[in-house]
Amino acid sequence: MRNRGILVVMMAVLATAMLAPVSAAAEPTATFTVAALVFDDQNLDGAYGLSAAGVESSIGNVVIGLYLDKAPLGILGPEDQLLESLTTNKEGYALFRNLLPGAYLLNIKTPARYIAISPATQSVSVGNEATGAILEWTFGLTPRSQFPARNFLPVLTR
Repeated sequence: MRNRGILVVMMAVLATAMLAPVSAAAEPTATFTVAALVFDDQNLDGAYGLSAAGVESSIGNVVIGLYLDKAPLGILGPEDQLLESLTTNKEGYALFRNLLPGAYLLNIKTPARYIAISPATQSVSVGNEATGAILEWTFGLTPRSQFPARNFLPVLTR
């Protein structure tokens, strides 16, 4: 008889739990991550990948700024707000995490010994569809030594 009482109590608790109203859980904030990669663009094509020498190498210690593109115009202007500035790791990556959907700009500070092959400022515009995604943007640089200095004679006109 005692087991029967326990069974009745368990069934009552279960029924109460099933019939109790479920409170609406707070909607998780839709965030995403931008992975910015800086690499040595050995074949000067602006795209990360293979070159004649093999896989293009990454470049560490490059500063990348993430800006809120306030206008949004897709170009860096005085109205745009710097949100975060990171330096690429030895694998050439900087990760900007927990970003909300919106319009952003990524801007690299090209080191003096390099020339930018890809645009130094790139636009990132993302809606709610990117929730949880890791989006990758690439910045190709090449050493200035690949472009030796040339002397040009001035054009003389009469």
